[in-house]
Amino acid sequence: MDPFLLTVLIIFLTTLIVSYLRSIMSDRCLKDFEKYPVIVVLKNGKSIWGRIFIKSSGFLLRYDEPYNNVSHIEYGFIVYKNEYPTIFSIVRLLNILPEKELKKREKRKKFVILRPLIWVRKKFRNFFAAVRDAFVDTFSMLLGKASAKSSLISQNKKYVETLGANIIDYIGNSYDPILENLIDRKIVFEIFEDNEWKEYTGILKNYSKDFLEIFEAEFPLKVAIKIRNKHEKIVFFGIEIQNENNQIILKNNIKNSVKTCIGSSNYILEPGKEITIEQEIQVPIEITLEFLEKSDLILPRAIAVVRHLAEL
Repeated sequence: MDPFLLTVLIIFLTTLIVSYLRSIMSDRCLKDFEKYPVIVVLKNGKSIWGRIFIKSSGFLLRYDEPYNNVSHIEYGFIVYKNEYPTIFSIVRLLNILPEKELKKREKRKKFVILRPLIWVRKKFRNFFAAVRDAFVDTFSMLLGKASAKSSLISQNKKYVETLGANIIDYIGNSYDPILENLIDRKIVFEIFEDNEWKEYTGILKNYSKDFLEIFEAEFPLKVAIKIRNKHEKIVFFGIEIQNENNQIILKNNIKNSVKTCIGSSNYILEPGKEITIEQEIQVPIEITLEFLEKSDLILPRAIAVVRHLAEL
């Protein structure tokens, strides 16, 4: 076969394979949170929450109730894959999960650990990830030999070289032998926040090219909620916030206390208690809730790193 036609055929077939894999595969850490209620905290301090539905091109947060955003009614929020770098954390609070979903989580946790097919698939995935660099180098070398005879390759060399990398990324994702040996073990992880590294503990459950998945972490969660209307009620994972007649009424329906900040004033909202704040309310107004709850986390590897083994 003519070298030029062979080169074009390789590019065409590889592009088809990569495109297909892109359309069906999604991050394995995110998939573990599929259909659970989560809070997504962005690096700019904004928070979005809802049930998460994962797609290869991003994810949808579907609200439990329609949200009136003054000019329109919203039913969900979409985060696209190219926006993943804006994510600070994805949090699944354990204490507020219904009993049915806690059992589902526990069942899935044990199922993933024990099922032989999962073990085989994991080994297969790691094999492909481990040989990724060798494959990409070989792919590039073969195309490099043809580049002298093909102006198509010469002019698009950078694009062609990424094809080999892309196909292996979608088959194997990243493989890290250190993290592989720490899965299901208690670890200390660090997060870069407020220009310093902060340490927390949890159980490393999984990892991917972009994320770390950590279970049962004692992790502080700060959520900013904006009240946009003079008569509005928001229920945020067991915390009721109502703006009515120049009063803000807060009620805590969860097991632990929650710190609340409105303007320059701080309040501690005890479990089962309700407080009423009477002041001149100018909408929109931002209310910050601070939780210290046991939670499952998905953290970007760009800002989080596993630093220590916490126990043998």
